[in-house]
Amino acid sequence: MMGQELPYWRLSFFYFCYFSVLGGVLPYWGPYLHQLGLGPRTIGLQFALLTMSTMFAPAVWGWLADRDGRRLAWIRRGCLLALGCFSLLLLSRSPWWLSLVTFGFGFFWNAVLPQFDALGLAWLGPRRQHHYARLRAWGSVGFLTSVLAMSLLFARGQGHWLPVGIGTSLGLLWFSSLLLRPAPRDRDLAAPGASLAGLWALLRDRKVVGFLLACTCSMAAHGAYFAFFSIYLEELGLSRWWISGLWGMAVLAEICLLFLAPRLLVRWTPRQLLLGCLALSMLRWSLVAVVAPGASLLPVLLFCQCLHAASFACYHATGIEITRRLFGASHPGQGQAIYSSFTFGLGAMSGSLASGFLWLWGPAWSFIAAAAMAAMGWLLVWTLAKGPPLETPAGQFQGGTVKTPDELGTTGSP
Repeated sequence: MMGQELPYWRLSFFYFCYFSVLGGVLPYWGPYLHQLGLGPRTIGLQFALLTMSTMFAPAVWGWLADRDGRRLAWIRRGCLLALGCFSLLLLSRSPWWLSLVTFGFGFFWNAVLPQFDALGLAWLGPRRQHHYARLRAWGSVGFLTSVLAMSLLFARGQGHWLPVGIGTSLGLLWFSSLLLRPAPRDRDLAAPGASLAGLWALLRDRKVVGFLLACTCSMAAHGAYFAFFSIYLEELGLSRWWISGLWGMAVLAEICLLFLAPRLLVRWTPRQLLLGCLALSMLRWSLVAVVAPGASLLPVLLFCQCLHAASFACYHATGIEITRRLFGASHPGQGQAIYSSFTFGLGAMSGSLASGFLWLWGPAWSFIAAAAMAAMGWLLVWTLAKGPPLETPAGQFQGGTVKTPDELGTTGSP
């Protein structure tokens, strides 16, 4: 489909399994913990612990993988250890034990994805600009499949089986890692000549600082959505089927956007796309904050879920491309790990934790804060994250240098 040697379906299957785990966690872990009798602060803390490890786990795994070049081996270890940690949930459901299990599971599970992204980009080579987002779209398909499957459990009053469903997805994730092969140039990705001083120099660059802080704000804006959106919809009087349907609508919008992402990256610069994503994120959370039961409830929520295509899918596809450009070939694994640490670590953790406290004032305050965080991210991109290579369309950017259309000859798929 994308060349004889490219293991397209093996790479896609890994994304499918990884995000099927997320499909059990995001919409249903909050209601599951709520059923166990945990309060908003404790639920927010559990989500914060789940994402806290993303601040340093990907960096540790990235350093280990970049150092010895055995990226796939570290991916497999992370998958197996994540499954082992989550299995410890069978021993107890007490809050302190849940916290330990959540943190341990999150550490290894969150460490895996940035390294798999680096592995997938190595396989894609020059095709990455056109096909990464389409590979990643299978993760969204996995997420949607898991959401629908778990919704059947909750609709039948069997939500206590949720950990079994998530554990099954983790088992499939480990199995999918065994099917993978090292990329032809995976050892080259170790970049033995890349110095730590060079990485620190990159991290002091104004563009890099602005981009990473904007990523933190963008994902912090999703904190209340990840931790409390399902609970919020229940309080608005919606049934489990509508709740699952609204999550599914967001994922369908995400899938459509990911298939269109290559065209967007060719037509607009990454900076333009990032500014647009954050502006639409502000709109999304502002509307969610003011929505109220009534005739306009479902149309507004459906529109907000469609905006997930911009606030998350387009943002992530653009973020991966910007990270590749900023960190280059010298720090591929660490670059993806740092992007993940700021986005899904610091951003998601702070957003989840803050939303748990703001929820006690009223659900609207959590989403008002989310809109404010998106606005802050927009300002950071506008003031700091500018200049080359952020203001060059994908069709004019190759190998860390800007090229004209005449030099490239074509911007189509190879």
